[in-house]
Amino acid sequence: MMSEIYAADKLVHDAEAFRQETGDSSKYVSFKNFKRKTYDKYMKAIIIYEKFHLLKRYAFCSAAEIAENSFKDYNTAIENYRAAGDRLLFCQPIFSLRCYTFAYRMFIKIKDITGGDEFSEYVRNKLEICPSRKKLVAEFYEHVIKIYGNPLNIDPEKIYLNKYRFILAENLFLIKHYKLASKLYKKIVAENIDNLQERDLVLSCCVRGCLVAILSRIHRVQEYMDHYCKLSRDFEKSSQYSLLKRITISIIQRNHSELDVAVKILGAYDKNTEFNKIVLERAKELIEKSKIKLRLLAAQAI
Repeated sequence: MMSEIYAADKLVHDAEAFRQETGDSSKYVSFKNFKRKTYDKYMKAIIIYEKFHLLKRYAFCSAAEIAENSFKDYNTAIENYRAAGDRLLFCQPIFSLRCYTFAYRMFIKIKDITGGDEFSEYVRNKLEICPSRKKLVAEFYEHVIKIYGNPLNIDPEKIYLNKYRFILAENLFLIKHYKLASKLYKKIVAENIDNLQERDLVLSCCVRGCLVAILSRIHRVQEYMDHYCKLSRDFEKSSQYSLLKRITISIIQRNHSELDVAVKILGAYDKNTEFNKIVLERAKELIEKSKIKLRLLAAQAI
């Protein structure tokens, strides 16, 4: 075992020496061959490390960097970054996220937005089984949106960008970054109000935006509802609008049974069980906090 690990370490050491030696490519006629040998050494070392369940992030990332920058082999770079992300996910989740982000960047570099979208779903599913998963998912999609940039030349309808913003907003909501979530919901609605393809998305954002207000600024809920109604007639006429009012009133009146019913019916529209469960839990927390506040006021009055 030790001899094999030593051999792997030596492969990495030799590969790094190769990288330094070939820093000035003009000295080498067969520069690509040197880089290929360097890449192969990293990959051989990785195979040995994996055999003994050793996670050497440097080897993975160095191989990916060579594939990307020296060979311009972006598909191989994607697989190297993906492999690094997968293997480091539980022990080094922040670094894993970085590798996934690099892989996504490759998809956009080659203008494969469908492949990039499929990869983003792959990463989201991977991150869902991690501790602090919502925070990690939010951070990943923040990077995705920055990398995606202005998509008019590849995604003129902003279908993927809207999707990424919605996922980011939802996860910001779940980790109680309400202000940022609210800003994103408003942005999606404002930019897609005349986009018939995104009517369902716009309605969902109106609902989520009002839920943010209910859970963080209940005294200003009507102001938020009025704002979304001005933007979307569909929202004002929707059943969800009436249900949001019921939820608001049930919290103010501290009516648990009515709250349960209203949230359950609202949840039937988007069928996101986890999201709606959290909404109900946080709404009940608001009721309990209001009871405590009333008791404190009563005690002070005595």
